[in-house]
Amino acid sequence: MHGSRAAVVEPDTREIAILDWPSLREIYRQPLNASCVDWRRNASTPLLAVGTTDGHVYAIEDPILSAIPDYVPCPRSWYIGGHSLEVLSVAWNRQDTELLLSASADMTVQIWRIHGHVASPIANLRGHTGQIQVSTWFSEEQVITGSSDHTLRLWERTRQSAKIPPRS
Repeated sequence: MHGSRAAVVEPDTREIAILDWPSLREIYRQPLNASCVDWRRNASTPLLAVGTTDGHVYAIEDPILSAIPDYVPCPRSWYIGGHSLEVLSVAWNRQDTELLLSASADMTVQIWRIHGHVASPIANLRGHTGQIQVSTWFSEEQVITGSSDHTLRLWERTRQSAKIPPRS
């Protein structure tokens, strides 16, 4: 949830819906085969990151949060990047709001720098032997991941040599 908006992934259609809160009036819907979402908070432009079942990551800009009452423009969305398998977790960094991570069934975590409408890969975390099912920022520089290989890992994003996911 972000401010007075909630993002919902429809379980049957995998569409992403943005709802007004608390009325639950639907504001926006997009068929993205969504599997996970996270709002970027504390930034000049609120963004909703969406991970998909086909391995893609998208950002949806939320101009809905404008100060004009009853004005509901259509949000803009764009492709950030991808993985070779389903994206199971996305998370914005709370300190550096340009940093987004995406964790995947392909056993990698990708860290992106989102500046404007440009996404640059800055680190790819590799080492799990199972799907990365959950990930979150521990600090501005550290990421924690949990995998189906029954391990938790703490990563330093600046100590990773790989920038992009391996080719499948």
